Amino acid sequence: MSSILKVDTIQDQNGNLIISKDSGGGGFLSPYASSSAPIVYTVTVASKTAAHPYHNVGSSNAYFINGIEAPIIELKGNDTSKPYYYKFDQSDGTNSGHPLRFYNNVSKQTQFTTGVTTSGTPGSSGAHTTIAVDNDTPNILYYQCSSHANMGNFINHNSSTINTGVFLKLPAA
Repeated sequence: MSSILKVDTIQDQNGNLIISKDSGGGGFLSPYASSSAPIVYTVTVASKTAAHPYHNVGSSNAYFINGIEAPIIELKGNDTSKPYYYKFDQSDGTNSGHPLRFYNNVSKQTQFTTGVTTSGTPGSSGAHTTIAVDNDTPNILYYQCSSHANMGNFINHNSSTINTGVFLKLPAA
């Protein structure tokens, strides 16, 4: 029997779009997003619209994730002893010159590299950035272009590592 994966696209109180993948239950994402079968997000780049959270700030371009302009992305990965893998596929030609990376804040003060791998050149076949998310991954990370400002938004997940601009690990209970 195969599992059914529920995918929700919702908006927060500010109108930001959120992509949330959930099993419909309280914790586990099903199926498990392993390194050999990660959850894949398709990344494209196009001109920002007025709906972008950083409209008229930084680059005039935006990341579109699965066709949605700069959504907030909710990830799983703290509910098992194994990390969940998320692959941001940048093989579409519009990604040329726009490497997606993760940072501690929108101004890209500190790049987050733990569990992050990149492959290929954005805009070329097979290019992607993959992140392994576990309980040590900060609760908020910003996905941004390493070459241009304010193209993305942020990801969040339930974690004991708190991102306050610096990464803080909460003590175990």
